[in-house]
Amino acid sequence: MRATNGAARHRMIKRIRKRARGYHSGRHKMYRVMCEALRRADVQAFASRKQKKRVYRQLWIKRISIACREEGITYSRLISALALADIRLDRKQLSELAVNQPEAFKSVIGQAKTALAANTKAATIGNPAEFGFRPSRGGKDDLVIIEGIGPKIASVFVAAGIDSFAKLASAPAESLKKILTDAGPRYSLANPGTWSQQAALAVKGDWAALKKLQDELKGGIAV
Repeated sequence: MRATNGAARHRMIKRIRKRARGYHSGRHKMYRVMCEALRRADVQAFASRKQKKRVYRQLWIKRISIACREEGITYSRLISALALADIRLDRKQLSELAVNQPEAFKSVIGQAKTALAANTKAATIGNPAEFGFRPSRGGKDDLVIIEGIGPKIASVFVAAGIDSFAKLASAPAESLKKILTDAGPRYSLANPGTWSQQAALAVKGDWAALKKLQDELKGGIAV
Protein backbone atom coordinates (compact mmCIF):
# COMPACT_ATOMS: atom_id res chain seq x y z
CA MET A 1 0.00 0.00 0.00
CA ARG A 2 1.36 3.40 -0.98
CA ALA A 3 2.13 5.69 1.96
CA THR A 4 0.74 9.23 1.60
CA ASN A 5 1.56 10.67 5.01
CA GLY A 6 5.35 10.39 5.13
CA ALA A 7 7.78 13.12 6.14
CA ALA A 8 8.61 14.06 2.54
CA ARG A 9 4.94 14.54 1.71
CA HIS A 10 4.43 16.68 4.80
CA ARG A 11 7.34 18.86 3.73
CA MET A 12 5.85 19.20 0.24
CA ILE A 13 2.44 20.20 1.60
CA LYS A 14 4.14 22.64 3.94
CA ARG A 15 5.93 24.27 1.01
CA ILE A 16 2.67 24.54 -0.92
CA ARG A 17 0.88 26.09 2.06
CA LYS A 18 3.72 28.57 2.47
CA ARG A 19 3.46 29.61 -1.19
CA ALA A 20 -0.34 29.95 -0.91
CA ARG A 21 -0.15 32.06 2.25
CA GLY A 22 -2.24 35.19 1.80
CA TYR A 23 -4.48 33.73 -0.94
CA HIS A 24 -8.21 34.47 -0.60
CA SER A 25 -10.72 32.03 0.94
CA GLY A 26 -10.15 28.30 0.32
CA ARG A 27 -7.12 28.99 -1.88
CA HIS A 28 -4.96 29.10 1.26
CA LYS A 29 -6.73 26.34 3.25
CA MET A 30 -7.89 23.55 0.91
CA TYR A 31 -5.07 21.46 -0.56
CA ARG A 32 -6.56 20.75 -3.99
CA VAL A 33 -7.73 24.33 -4.42
CA MET A 34 -4.29 25.54 -3.33
CA CYS A 35 -2.59 23.37 -5.98
CA GLU A 36 -4.87 24.64 -8.73
CA ALA A 37 -4.40 28.26 -7.64
CA LEU A 38 -0.62 27.89 -7.62
CA ARG A 39 -0.62 26.26 -11.07
CA ARG A 40 -2.66 29.14 -12.47
CA ALA A 41 -0.37 31.62 -10.72
CA ASP A 42 2.71 30.01 -12.29
CA VAL A 43 1.15 30.16 -15.78
CA GLN A 44 0.27 33.82 -15.37
CA ALA A 45 3.68 34.62 -13.90
CA PHE A 46 5.39 33.04 -16.93
CA ALA A 47 3.24 35.08 -19.35
CA SER A 48 3.83 38.26 -17.36
CA ARG A 49 7.61 37.79 -17.41
CA LYS A 50 7.48 37.66 -21.20
CA GLN A 51 5.13 40.64 -21.35
CA LYS A 52 7.48 42.62 -19.10
CA LYS A 53 10.29 42.22 -21.65
CA ARG A 54 8.05 43.54 -24.44
CA VAL A 55 6.93 46.51 -22.37
CA TYR A 56 10.52 47.46 -21.49
CA ARG A 57 11.60 47.20 -25.14
CA GLN A 58 8.75 49.54 -26.13
CA LEU A 59 9.88 51.98 -23.45
CA TRP A 60 13.50 51.90 -24.64
CA ILE A 61 12.45 52.51 -28.25
CA LYS A 62 10.23 55.43 -27.22
CA ARG A 63 13.08 57.07 -25.28
CA ILE A 64 15.53 56.56 -28.16
CA SER A 65 13.02 57.92 -30.68
CA ILE A 66 12.46 61.11 -28.68
CA ALA A 67 16.20 61.66 -28.25
CA CYS A 68 16.83 60.99 -31.95
CA ARG A 69 14.35 63.58 -33.14
CA GLU A 70 16.04 66.20 -30.98
CA GLU A 71 19.22 65.46 -32.99
CA GLY A 72 17.49 65.59 -36.37
CA ILE A 73 17.34 61.87 -37.19
CA THR A 74 14.60 59.27 -36.96
CA TYR A 75 14.79 56.08 -34.91
CA SER A 76 14.71 53.77 -37.94
CA ARG A 77 17.51 55.64 -39.73
CA LEU A 78 19.60 55.61 -36.55
CA ILE A 79 19.32 51.83 -36.19
CA SER A 80 20.26 51.40 -39.85
CA ALA A 81 23.20 53.79 -39.50
CA LEU A 82 24.49 52.01 -36.38
CA ALA A 83 24.72 48.79 -38.39
CA LEU A 84 26.71 50.62 -41.08
CA ALA A 85 29.04 52.10 -38.45
CA ASP A 86 29.38 48.68 -36.74
CA ILE A 87 28.27 50.16 -33.40
CA ARG A 88 26.85 47.21 -31.45
CA LEU A 89 24.74 48.86 -28.77
CA ASP A 90 21.37 47.33 -27.96
CA ARG A 91 18.17 49.29 -27.25
CA LYS A 92 18.64 49.20 -23.49
CA GLN A 93 22.16 50.64 -23.72
CA LEU A 94 21.08 53.34 -26.18
CA SER A 95 18.16 54.24 -23.92
CA GLU A 96 20.43 54.58 -20.88
CA LEU A 97 22.79 56.82 -22.86
CA ALA A 98 19.90 58.98 -24.10
CA VAL A 99 18.52 59.49 -20.58
CA ASN A 100 21.61 59.58 -18.36
CA GLN A 101 24.49 60.51 -20.70
CA PRO A 102 23.13 62.77 -23.46
CA GLU A 103 26.60 63.88 -24.58
CA ALA A 104 27.67 60.28 -25.16
CA PHE A 105 24.42 59.67 -27.03
CA LYS A 106 25.12 62.68 -29.27
CA SER A 107 28.56 61.23 -29.98
CA VAL A 108 27.00 57.93 -31.04
CA ILE A 109 24.55 59.77 -33.31
CA GLY A 110 27.44 61.72 -34.82
CA GLN A 111 29.27 58.51 -35.71
CA ALA A 112 26.06 57.04 -37.12
CA LYS A 113 25.44 60.12 -39.30
CA THR A 114 29.02 59.95 -40.59
CA ALA A 115 28.60 56.30 -41.57
CA LEU A 116 25.25 57.08 -43.19
CA ALA A 117 26.77 59.91 -45.24
CA ALA A 118 29.69 57.74 -46.32
CA ASN A 119 27.34 54.98 -47.41
CA THR A 120 25.52 57.30 -49.80
CA LYS A 121 28.67 57.42 -51.94
CA ALA A 122 27.77 53.93 -53.12
CA ALA A 123 24.92 55.51 -55.07
CA THR A 124 27.36 56.31 -57.89
CA ILE A 125 27.49 52.62 -58.83
CA GLY A 126 24.29 51.53 -57.11
CA ASN A 127 22.91 51.23 -53.60
CA PRO A 128 22.67 47.51 -52.65
CA ALA A 129 19.20 47.97 -51.16
CA GLU A 130 17.93 49.34 -54.48
CA PHE A 131 18.82 46.03 -56.14
CA GLY A 132 17.51 43.80 -53.34
CA PHE A 133 20.92 43.04 -51.78
CA ARG A 134 21.89 43.01 -48.12
CA PRO A 135 25.65 42.48 -48.36
CA SER A 136 26.38 42.34 -44.64
CA ARG A 137 24.68 40.62 -41.72
CA GLY A 138 25.89 40.90 -38.15
CA GLY A 139 28.89 42.94 -39.26
CA LYS A 140 30.10 40.20 -41.66
CA ASP A 141 29.80 39.66 -45.41
CA ASP A 142 26.65 37.72 -46.26
CA LEU A 143 27.75 35.13 -48.83
CA VAL A 144 24.13 34.14 -49.43
CA ILE A 145 23.64 37.08 -51.82
CA ILE A 146 25.85 35.19 -54.29
CA GLU A 147 23.59 33.37 -56.76
CA GLY A 148 23.94 29.61 -56.12
CA ILE A 149 25.07 29.90 -52.49
CA GLY A 150 22.54 29.10 -49.79
CA PRO A 151 22.85 29.23 -45.99
CA LYS A 152 24.26 25.69 -45.73
CA ILE A 153 26.92 26.21 -48.41
CA ALA A 154 27.80 29.56 -46.85
CA SER A 155 28.35 27.85 -43.48
CA VAL A 156 30.63 25.29 -45.19
CA PHE A 157 32.76 28.09 -46.68
CA VAL A 158 32.91 29.99 -43.38
CA ALA A 159 34.12 26.81 -41.65
CA ALA A 160 36.80 26.52 -44.35
CA GLY A 161 37.98 30.09 -43.71
CA ILE A 162 36.22 31.76 -46.67
CA ASP A 163 34.09 34.22 -44.73
CA SER A 164 34.20 37.34 -46.94
CA PHE A 165 33.56 38.41 -50.52
CA ALA A 166 37.27 39.20 -50.96
CA LYS A 167 38.34 35.66 -50.00
CA LEU A 168 35.65 34.15 -52.19
CA ALA A 169 36.69 36.33 -55.14
CA SER A 170 40.33 35.23 -54.86
CA ALA A 171 39.54 31.52 -54.51
CA PRO A 172 39.78 29.42 -57.71
CA ALA A 173 36.69 27.48 -58.75
CA GLU A 174 38.63 24.21 -58.31
CA SER A 175 39.36 25.03 -54.65
CA LEU A 176 35.72 25.88 -54.02
CA LYS A 177 34.63 22.64 -55.66
CA LYS A 178 37.04 20.64 -53.48
CA ILE A 179 35.67 22.26 -50.31
CA LEU A 180 32.14 21.32 -51.35
CA THR A 181 33.16 17.75 -52.24
CA ASP A 182 34.90 17.29 -48.89
CA ALA A 183 31.78 18.57 -47.12
CA GLY A 184 29.72 15.66 -48.37
CA PRO A 185 27.83 14.31 -51.37
CA ARG A 186 24.88 16.65 -50.84
CA TYR A 187 27.10 19.59 -51.88
CA SER A 188 28.84 17.91 -54.84
CA LEU A 189 26.18 19.02 -57.35
CA ALA A 190 26.82 22.73 -56.73
CA ASN A 191 28.66 24.54 -59.52
CA PRO A 192 30.92 27.37 -58.22
CA GLY A 193 31.96 28.50 -61.72
CA THR A 194 30.61 32.08 -61.41
CA TRP A 195 30.85 32.56 -57.65
CA SER A 196 34.29 34.22 -57.71
CA GLN A 197 33.12 36.60 -60.44
CA GLN A 198 30.02 37.55 -58.45
CA ALA A 199 32.08 38.03 -55.28
CA ALA A 200 34.51 40.31 -57.15
CA LEU A 201 31.62 42.57 -58.15
CA ALA A 202 30.40 42.57 -54.54
CA VAL A 203 33.88 43.62 -53.36
CA LYS A 204 33.82 46.55 -55.80
CA GLY A 205 30.30 47.44 -54.70
CA ASP A 206 29.09 47.31 -58.30
CA TRP A 207 25.61 46.09 -57.38
CA ALA A 208 24.09 47.08 -60.72
CA ALA A 209 26.53 44.82 -62.59
CA LEU A 210 26.02 42.02 -60.04
CA LYS A 211 22.25 42.21 -60.46
CA LYS A 212 22.61 42.14 -64.25
CA LEU A 213 24.92 39.11 -64.06
CA GLN A 214 22.62 37.22 -61.70
CA ASP A 215 19.63 37.85 -64.00
CA GLU A 216 21.53 35.90 -66.67
CA LEU A 217 22.26 32.98 -64.33
CA LYS A 218 20.16 30.06 -63.19
CA GLY A 219 21.19 28.67 -59.82
CA GLY A 220 24.56 30.39 -60.16
CA ILE A 221 25.21 28.79 -63.56
CA ALA A 222 25.35 30.62 -66.90
CA VAL A 223 22.51 29.60 -69.24
